[in-house]
Amino acid sequence: MRVAAAAAFGALIGGGCAERVAVPGPVPAADPSPRWGELLGRAAASGQVDYALIEAERGTLHEQLAWVGSHGPITNRWRESQEDMTLAFLINAYNAGIIEAVLQRQPLGSVMDVEHGPYALKRGASFFLGQEMKVDSEWVTFYHLEIHAIVNRYQEPLVHAALNCASRSCPPLSFYKSSKLQVQLKAAMRDWLYGDGLVCDETGCTANAIFDWYEDDFLDWSDARTLCEWMVPHAADPVEKAWLEAHVADCPLQFAPYDWSLNAVDPAHPPVRVRAPGAVEPEEAPFAEVGLDGEEPAPGEAPPADDTP
Repeated sequence: MRVAAAAAFGALIGGGCAERVAVPGPVPAADPSPRWGELLGRAAASGQVDYALIEAERGTLHEQLAWVGSHGPITNRWRESQEDMTLAFLINAYNAGIIEAVLQRQPLGSVMDVEHGPYALKRGASFFLGQEMKVDSEWVTFYHLEIHAIVNRYQEPLVHAALNCASRSCPPLSFYKSSKLQVQLKAAMRDWLYGDGLVCDETGCTANAIFDWYEDDFLDWSDARTLCEWMVPHAADPVEKAWLEAHVADCPLQFAPYDWSLNAVDPAHPPVRVRAPGAVEPEEAPFAEVGLDGEEPAPGEAPPADDTP
């Protein structure tokens, strides 16, 4: 319902006046993803984002965005079978674009505070529908990239734990690698639920509002009958898991109000639990200019932007 309303609003006002999140400098000769992944790992280690650290090394972010703007599955003719490579590329592109959009509008307390043109008629539309970034040689709005190119195209509910909207209620930010994507997505959902994605007490369990907004994604693209049933295999906290298992059929989940304040590092808002116990970090591999399963890139392909150390 929320997605349909946003789409209708976007169609009503048209896309001609969206502002472009452009970056300076030429496209780098080599894939800068290893440097960007390393910087993001340091900046988002706490579950919050150290925007000051990224600002201090912003050239790395600009190189990453210049690269994804001129490379991708269409521009470089990646094969249809390379779905994980494409999905990881798009997730990383979206998250990097969101960070750059935030930095271009500092000081900023919330993405909801951004207002310009007709998009100001709907709260939040100016940031997500009224801004566009260049991905795979095409300018697209953040909304289109998230909903159409990623969520609806791949129909994988786990991506909701990977897309970060620069707000405190968003799932934690990470860099994704095609060779480890499925493991990383499952770990991201497990960590998110263990953190503040799902909170249980004596009165019951409260989930992040994203599970409410996109309930159809979790149920239509799985065999689960309820959100509780869907969450069971991803729950790491034994108390939360037991509650979900006991309520697979009725699933009386509550949903927390969404906190749209900026997810910047703030001593006044210490992060909640970030890593689930027993979580295994995917084995690291050196960055190599090879495709999935060790294949060399096909003629015309750019080296994959995901197998970073």
